[in-house]
Amino acid sequence: MSKKFIIIAAAGALILILLSVGITWWLLRPEPATPNPEDMDLEHQSQTAIRGPAVYFPMQPAFVVNYPVGNRVRFLQLELSVLARDHETISVLNMHMPLVRNNILISLQGQDVQSLLTDEGKNQLQQELTDVIQEVVMQQIGRPGVENVLFINFVIQ
Repeated sequence: MSKKFIIIAAAGALILILLSVGITWWLLRPEPATPNPEDMDLEHQSQTAIRGPAVYFPMQPAFVVNYPVGNRVRFLQLELSVLARDHETISVLNMHMPLVRNNILISLQGQDVQSLLTDEGKNQLQQELTDVIQEVVMQQIGRPGVENVLFINFVIQ
């Protein structure tokens, strides 16, 4: 055998060894540690909860609340949908729907019907309802899960 053949064979073997070590290291490298949700602060939990595709949960049937205004009665009919990013939140909402609906109705009954006629009043109500639902989710899973409450139908008569 010639020296040239031996050098080429040794270089080829060295390349195969380095390639094998590199591929093995890449396949067996440790995964980055995911933090335990209980060890994270509330702000970081909130950021973690909003990852993933949007999951919409319709709150059926619609909410109907009456407001006495002088000698007249006004009605609010409100259809809501909840925006979350994980199915655990949706499961909590399904399981605790009577409590969620009760808390929403109490919140709606405490509203001023005149303020609900303005955009600012509607935005404030949207934030308040998000907080009301978020409170139930926080009690059950220990982290925020509701990103927003969306008005599907909003009628005041």
